[in-house]
Amino acid sequence: MRVREATVDDAAEVLSFVRAKAQFDRELGAFSGDLGTTEELIRRHLFGPRPFAFVLFAGGPGPAVGFALYYFRYSSFRGQPSLWLDDLYVLEDARSAGTGAALMTELIAAARRKAFILYEGKQVPHRSCGIALAETFNLATRPYQSLRRGGITGEGECGAIKAGELIIGEYLGDPDPAGKVTPALRGAAAFYRKEWRRRIDLGAGGAGGSIVCNVLTAPWGDFQGDQRQGFCTNIAASVAEIVAETILRFGASFELTPIAGLEPAGAHGRPSSP
Repeated sequence: MRVREATVDDAAEVLSFVRAKAQFDRELGAFSGDLGTTEELIRRHLFGPRPFAFVLFAGGPGPAVGFALYYFRYSSFRGQPSLWLDDLYVLEDARSAGTGAALMTELIAAARRKAFILYEGKQVPHRSCGIALAETFNLATRPYQSLRRGGITGEGECGAIKAGELIIGEYLGDPDPAGKVTPALRGAAAFYRKEWRRRIDLGAGGAGGSIVCNVLTAPWGDFQGDQRQGFCTNIAASVAEIVAETILRFGASFELTPIAGLEPAGAHGRPSSP
């Protein structure tokens, strides 16, 4: 599965996907209006001298089977831009072929890289795992300080993995304190747990299934050493990737702002994963 950026020659194909997405939303009851866009408007607004949005296509050497449309916003209060995923649609016949995952992987690469940089501490001051993840997803970091080094004592579970659970709750939970668990949160929690168990390398310390901080890091000896630092940096980056995928998969979106003082790399300011 290949992901590529759309060009002006793809305007008609972009329109085709927009129409398909609109029909999909109509069937869900999420859209009932008229579709006002045209191929000419797409050419002008997406591929003109000042594009207002960008499109990614997924597929093989032939026609695309999935697309994602995204654009950048700017917060005057924070003084930072952010990326907003507006549309993600995969043709029905391709939905079991990993097309959506390929598009989401491309879009969430920036989340992985941001968490990696914040925790690694080489390009900017080091953040602990919980704080790095909260900052990646633009959440208040203070509550996440208690996750540092496994609940401060090292006897608690991995702060990065626990932070992922909290972030998903912040994005998909019911804001009503007396509300029930939302279906989206229930599904997301199960998906997140399955994915981190499958995808995160817990090393020799986690071979027995434990994610207690002291147990995970024990094989590396010196907690301040480079090997332990690299091990935990990769865990934090992997959690960010899984959290971003979970949020998108279960119907929410998130703002992803660049790290102050660092220039984003990649086309259109989209950082690549480490």
